[in-house]
Amino acid sequence: MIRELLHSLRSSVGVVRGQCRLATRFAWPCAALGLMLSSCAKDPTEVVVQVYSDVPCDGVAAVAAGPAGELGDRPASAISTVCDPMTGSRGDLVLVPKTSDTGELAVEVRIRTDQAQPDDCLESNHYDGCIVSRRILNYIPGRTVHMRIDLRNPCLDIPCSQTTSCVAQGLSKACVTAHIDPTQCSGVCTDSDLVTQSGSLLDVCGAGSNPCPNQTDCQASEAGASCVCQAGYENPAGDPVHCLDINECSAKPGPCDVHAECTNTPGSFDCACKTAYQGDGKTCAQTACDAPCGNNATCVPAGSAFMCSCDSGYTGDGTTCTDVDECAAKTANCAAVATCTNTPGSFSCQCPDGYTGDGTTCTDVDECAAKTSNCAAVATCTNTPGSFSCQCPDGYTGDGTTCTDVDECAAKTANCAAVATCTNTPGSFSCECPDGYTGDGTTCMDVDECAAKTANCAAVATCTNTPGSFSCQCPDGYTGDGTTCTDVDECALQTFSCGAHAGCVNTPGAYACQCMPGFTGDPSACICDGTVNASLGASASASSTYGGYDVVHINDGNNTTIQTGAQSWVNNWPVAFPQWVELDFPSERVVGRVEMYTSDGYVVSAYDIAVWDGVSWNVVASKTDNVDVHNTLIFSPVSTTKLRLVASTGASNQAGYARVNELETYCQ
Repeated sequence: MIRELLHSLRSSVGVVRGQCRLATRFAWPCAALGLMLSSCAKDPTEVVVQVYSDVPCDGVAAVAAGPAGELGDRPASAISTVCDPMTGSRGDLVLVPKTSDTGELAVEVRIRTDQAQPDDCLESNHYDGCIVSRRILNYIPGRTVHMRIDLRNPCLDIPCSQTTSCVAQGLSKACVTAHIDPTQCSGVCTDSDLVTQSGSLLDVCGAGSNPCPNQTDCQASEAGASCVCQAGYENPAGDPVHCLDINECSAKPGPCDVHAECTNTPGSFDCACKTAYQGDGKTCAQTACDAPCGNNATCVPAGSAFMCSCDSGYTGDGTTCTDVDECAAKTANCAAVATCTNTPGSFSCQCPDGYTGDGTTCTDVDECAAKTSNCAAVATCTNTPGSFSCQCPDGYTGDGTTCTDVDECAAKTANCAAVATCTNTPGSFSCECPDGYTGDGTTCMDVDECAAKTANCAAVATCTNTPGSFSCQCPDGYTGDGTTCTDVDECALQTFSCGAHAGCVNTPGAYACQCMPGFTGDPSACICDGTVNASLGASASASSTYGGYDVVHINDGNNTTIQTGAQSWVNNWPVAFPQWVELDFPSERVVGRVEMYTSDGYVVSAYDIAVWDGVSWNVVASKTDNVDVHNTLIFSPVSTTKLRLVASTGASNQAGYARVNELETYCQ
């Protein structure tokens, strides 16, 4: 820790004039300090701090060193182990900086005014109970600086700032700038040098100009002089120049023993033990009693002697004491309802049952409020002096400690309507109209749920009111229990009747017939429209695709695609034949004619047209030895949802490729 502290200051503390001899001045481990020096043989530059104080020798001084402004909570570097009671000297501290160091060094000297160690003389503890002085100076290489620092009582609890120092002269004290120039001192830098170099703030409290009256101390600051009441005085009116004596004897409790007399003095007080007591007044002990007292008697001071007095609860002359029966004498302070019992030297009072208290005061116990009565839970509890009463409410029978519910429903005493449900309740009953009726239970009227729109019939159902209820019935074309009506899908059930090439379209509660795509006319006799291309709107896919030749072009409506446009489908290469392209229709279609378009030089030599029957593919047309770029294939019309062109042989000059520009499908 010492090594780190002094390294931060670029200085070291340890030797004085070539010898490690701090033990005679401050308790500092020389072994640790010696490690920081190459040897103790050469005299370095020194800063010698001479510490003096008017605090008695049981007050311990300590010194901390470090950067200016950072000493507040820095641990002490050294603690004084010597004290001259005649001069107040606490020894010297020698600081040894490096010879090349001309930086700033701050020194803080601390002392407590009690016997405690100065460990708590820290800024974080507000320096309570401490006298603190500081010096901030520059090192002067090759020069020894001597400083005398006086720690005087007027500076108690006046720590000043981290860059100022408290200086006392007579009763005057002030916080002055802690920086000091050693070259301006005459040998040893003293408090006078610090005040002179900082500007004399202490003159305002000098002997000839002290503005403060008696019982006050003068305290100097840059703002001028201020007067502070001395110990034992106060200024309750807030006027610092009129300090009044504090009457310590009026305090409760007072500063003296209870068996002592307190006498106020200016600024203080005196304590003196009373007759038959001895001590320093703050603590008094009774002197020995020499009176011959009997049993149940006490020896008490009487003037300058002692006498015997019967103890409380006894009567007699002190040598003989007889018990007093306070109960018989009616002197006991028992409550009127309490029982008084005499005891040796005293008596006891006891409240009777139903009351609470110490016997001198008996308060009625409200068993009802305290929930300590044995009334039935439903009964009414009424407090009475020393007791209580219980009463069953209407609807119950019993003595109040036990209450039995009366079942009005079983006894036929309830006034419920004939259709209502009677329910017994604790102490009463309730009537409730059944579902489908309205009323308070004593009167019930049928609810017409159909008219009130409260029936849960389906929207298409027919609602019929019944006594206390209703019924729901689904109409034709629907199935269900009436609360839920589900449309009958005649198309899915195959119960519809439509003409050839017409499809069924389900409608709420019925169905409609509609000609399939590619057919027109009356749905009962649909006629094929050979101009409607069923491929348009279908989804196209393929077994493989060559880069840039997308299968979506086979049904984009463009059958004049040229080779360089890459707007057709070509299978990937090398891929083995057969290769196929497929059209998936959004719904069932009738196909009886296929128009296939390809390009010159890429004619598909052989291929099949196949349709899907829901289970497998069926070939409906084939083409072999083809040399044309446009083929028309006509076959018996068939209903399907999928159609494929399956190529088995490519072009004669490009045998590995099959190209399809457009694939059109018609009902015929």
